[in-house]
Amino acid sequence: MAKPKIHIVADEPKTEKKRKAREDQLHATLMSMNDAVISTDKRGAIIFMNPLAESLTGWKLENARKKSLADIFQIRMDESSREAENPVDKIIREGLSVTQAHYLLYPREGARKSIEFSSAPIKNDNRNMQGVVIVFRDITSRIQTESEWEEYRRQLERVAEERNAKLKLFSEIVGKSPDGVQILDLDGRILYSNSAVEGICGFSHEELAGKRIGEISADPACAESEIIPGLKESGRWDGEVLFTHKKGNVLPVWLAAFIINDLNDQPMGVISIVRDLTERKMAEDALKESETKFRTLFNQASDSIFLLSFSPEGLFIEDTNNAALMMHGYSRDELIGKPISFLDDSETKQEVKEKTRRLQQGETLFFEGRHVRKDGSTFPVEISAQLIHIAETPYVLAIDRDITERKQVEEHLLKHQEQLEELVKERARELLEANKNLKVEVNVRKRAEKKLLDYQKQLQLLTSQLSLIEEHEKRRIATELHDCIGQTLALSKIKLGLLNKSAPSGELRKSIKEILSLIEQTIKETRTLTFELSPPILYELGLGQAIKWLIDQFRDKHGLSIELIDDGQEKPFDNNTRFFLFQAIRELLLNVVKHAQATKTNIILTGEGGNLRIIIEDNGIGFSKPLVNCDGYGLFNIRERMNHINGQFEVKSTSGRGARITLVAPFMCDNKLIKRS
Repeated sequence: MAKPKIHIVADEPKTEKKRKAREDQLHATLMSMNDAVISTDKRGAIIFMNPLAESLTGWKLENARKKSLADIFQIRMDESSREAENPVDKIIREGLSVTQAHYLLYPREGARKSIEFSSAPIKNDNRNMQGVVIVFRDITSRIQTESEWEEYRRQLERVAEERNAKLKLFSEIVGKSPDGVQILDLDGRILYSNSAVEGICGFSHEELAGKRIGEISADPACAESEIIPGLKESGRWDGEVLFTHKKGNVLPVWLAAFIINDLNDQPMGVISIVRDLTERKMAEDALKESETKFRTLFNQASDSIFLLSFSPEGLFIEDTNNAALMMHGYSRDELIGKPISFLDDSETKQEVKEKTRRLQQGETLFFEGRHVRKDGSTFPVEISAQLIHIAETPYVLAIDRDITERKQVEEHLLKHQEQLEELVKERARELLEANKNLKVEVNVRKRAEKKLLDYQKQLQLLTSQLSLIEEHEKRRIATELHDCIGQTLALSKIKLGLLNKSAPSGELRKSIKEILSLIEQTIKETRTLTFELSPPILYELGLGQAIKWLIDQFRDKHGLSIELIDDGQEKPFDNNTRFFLFQAIRELLLNVVKHAQATKTNIILTGEGGNLRIIIEDNGIGFSKPLVNCDGYGLFNIRERMNHINGQFEVKSTSGRGARITLVAPFMCDNKLIKRS
């Protein structure tokens, strides 16, 4: 018999009802949450937004449904990442879980907001991702509050730093104060003393701590009966007291003490300032002595001295010396308190107000006036007045001098001056006449100087022409020696050589050889003489090569060590200038050989600025006296030739330290002299 089938029918309407109730409860919960909630399907399309999410994003659910989460929920890490990938793309793509991340939300409309959000993937029972849920909240106000609290904290830190700096500054000021500073309790016991207190009384801070103020006072009763009661009564006390120094001596000090209160305005202690009066006492004694000396000098002065005070009515006499009493005939009581204009005559009184104004402005005045004596007579005075301050009160110090005798002398001198002026006029007429004669003499002298300059130019021209003639003549003679005598000697040498070969006897050949030797020597001497007169190398190879040949000649003949330093530049000169520079160098080298006693000489050739600079320096004994006008004929000739070619010639020498001679000659360009600027 078959078993009956048992059908189990679930109570489906009841289960669906429970599920529907849970969904409604969940939906109500999500809709009433204080956090915004957005959920998506697995493709990232929005399927749910609660009202707070709609408010923050600016999107209604009916408009946002099925749209991409990245289009609705646009967030960035900060302003600088506006163009970067939206982080929600990665959350959906990778199913990331995010907890309380801070981002900027850019809603559909309105300003961006700071949010804190979390995300989690939605998975089914098989752990497959079905979507993403995002929960976020607006934290803009919180961030603003945190920023405000951070700013408030920084302000508190700045205030604390400022107060600490002020306390440190106060501590440094107290520590470095030249006056002693002490802090006491309300019973007068010393709690703190700065280093200045130790300098005043000799006790250190440690020795003073805990002592009562009366213990270091030479009059303890004063501290107990005056200082402490005075502080309790009025909150402050100041006066002069006596302190006992650690060494036992008593010194006067000025003490100022005052009570300080706490934040509740209750007394908490006493601060006292101590200043050593020893030096001030000494200064006061010195001042008294000085005042006595001043008063003695004041009264013994021969000039009248007035101390004047300002008042709306003018300047009044505060004090005066004995000389003023004698000069004006009044007693001291008759002058003190009177206006200074009391002593002026009518004309001088007219300027009193103006002078008073100028003195008030600080101007020092020097002027003359007339004073009236008690008997009515007047006399001239010279007055100097200036503004002074005594204990910050302005006064005028006026010094009057009787100038009666000086005026009499001036009148006497005025008469003599008139006589002198007449004599001066007479002398001026004589000088005018002499001046005319002098002008005539000056004109004659100028004409003579002009002639002298003309003669000097002619001399320079003649010197140059003479040098050129000498050069041409030497060159002509050198040419004659080379072309005539040199050729003749060479021809004779050739013929004697032929004759020597055909000579019949040995004795004749010997004689011919001796003659050939003499002719050979004569040819050499003729060639040397030709080079010395006018070296062909100078015209064929230039100045530089000619100087090298000249150096070899001096080295061989005189043993003089000469070094040539040549910049290697082309040196364009005409034949006359080239010959003159060559002759000048040879003349200067001969002077070195004859007079300098030098062992070494340098010749430096440099081209600069259109000029050739030639420097010849040696390590000889130098010149015994300065050369101002180039006394020797050779140097004179060189100087005149350099002037003629618009060049320069300079000699520098110190006795015992050699000489340095400089020649500067302008180059030639297209056979024209380059003028120096």
